[in-house]
Amino acid sequence: MAEPTRSGAARRAGVLIALAVASGGACGDEPGGGQPSGVTGVAVVDVGCPTLTTAEACPTRPLPAHVRITDPGSSATVAEVRTPPDGTFRVELAPGQYRLHATTVDGRPLPYAEPLTVEVPEGRFTPVTIRFDSGVR
Repeated sequence: MAEPTRSGAARRAGVLIALAVASGGACGDEPGGGQPSGVTGVAVVDVGCPTLTTAEACPTRPLPAHVRITDPGSSATVAEVRTPPDGTFRVELAPGQYRLHATTVDGRPLPYAEPLTVEVPEGRFTPVTIRFDSGVR
């Protein structure tokens, strides 16, 4: 009795299914298994505080900002984002170390934010708060 033959398409489908099953154990169980990574955060500015007599922090409000993300070794720009009025942002990045440089959307020198260095782990988003100083005391 002759063996039934499969068409080329059926044979390819069988191979693809076998490959999918074989590779299925390689993802999902490990940390970050195919999950995106990057930074997520908010830009805020202090509302201008007189000299505080208590240990409480100066109140802040969200600030639209331009955030440039660079490679700390070369200063090459990796990504840029303009935050909406609520100051929030989310940028997908490969795991590694990055430097965040934030400026006001109109390019004025104040308020000012110091650059931040962040570490992005595999499969996770690093939360950051970019704090702008209004310069008002």
